[in-house]
Amino acid sequence: MSESEEDVVLPRFFKVFLSETASESMAIPMSFNEHLEDPLPQTAKLQGTGGGVWTVSFKKIRDCAYFTSGWSKFAEDHELKD
Repeated sequence: MSESEEDVVLPRFFKVFLSETASESMAIPMSFNEHLEDPLPQTAKLQGTGGGVWTVSFKKIRDCAYFTSGWSKFAEDHELKD
């Protein structure tokens, strides 16, 4: 990687995981919407702490964006808990 590629900071967000509401899909925080393309891409790539990549579907419901298909696998693989 070139030095300039290493310096690139991608947009990120932090959200508390609650299995009751986020096991099958997860709403993206509204404050993160400014970083999303319009129209919303069909998929997103999530990078885990170990460097692995998971592809999840994006869906817009009303004004909120959600991770849908693939999100439950990401949550399971990362053993996300309340």
